[in-house]
Amino acid sequence: MEIEMKYLVKKIDFNIHSYKNNQIIQGYISLDPEIRIRNIGDKYFVTEKSTGDLIRKEKEYQITKRDFLNKSKQIISNLIKKRRYYIPILDGFIAELDIYELELDGLITVEVEFNDLKLVNNFMAPEWFGKSITYDKKYKNKNLSKLNKEKIKNGKVID
Repeated sequence: MEIEMKYLVKKIDFNIHSYKNNQIIQGYISLDPEIRIRNIGDKYFVTEKSTGDLIRKEKEYQITKRDFLNKSKQIISNLIKKRRYYIPILDGFIAELDIYELELDGLITVEVEFNDLKLVNNFMAPEWFGKSITYDKKYKNKNLSKLNKEKIKNGKVID
C-alpha cells in the first residue's frame, strides 16, 4: 500500500546538489491497469499500481537489465526521465524532489510518502512546497507520459 502526497514546487532556495539523488528512467507498458518499468542506477523494476489518488495498492519487483530492455520495446507512451533528490524534512519525512527532463522539461514536483493516514492529516508542508496536486490526475506519471513539451509552461501542466 502506498500513501503519498504530491505537490508542485514553489521555490528551491537551497543547494539540492548536496542531497542524495538518482536518475530515474521509466516507461509504461500498460496504462489500465497501470504497469510501468523503471531504471534507477543499476537496478530495474516492474511496478503495478491500482487506481486512486492518496492511497494506492502497489506491487513492485526487481527484474534484470535484460528483462528491462526487452520490456522497453513494449512502452506505449513517452519515456519519463527525471532526477530525484531525497531531501530530509521535518518529523523524519523525506521529500522526493523530481526534476523532469525530455518532454517534461520544466516540470518539478515533490512527493512525500506516509505510513498511515494520521500522519497525512498532521503533515505540515515546508514553505518551498507549492500547491498540492495529489488529486489532480493530469500529474499522475502515467498521464504525464502522454504529454509533449508544449503542455508544460511555467512549471505546470497546461490544459
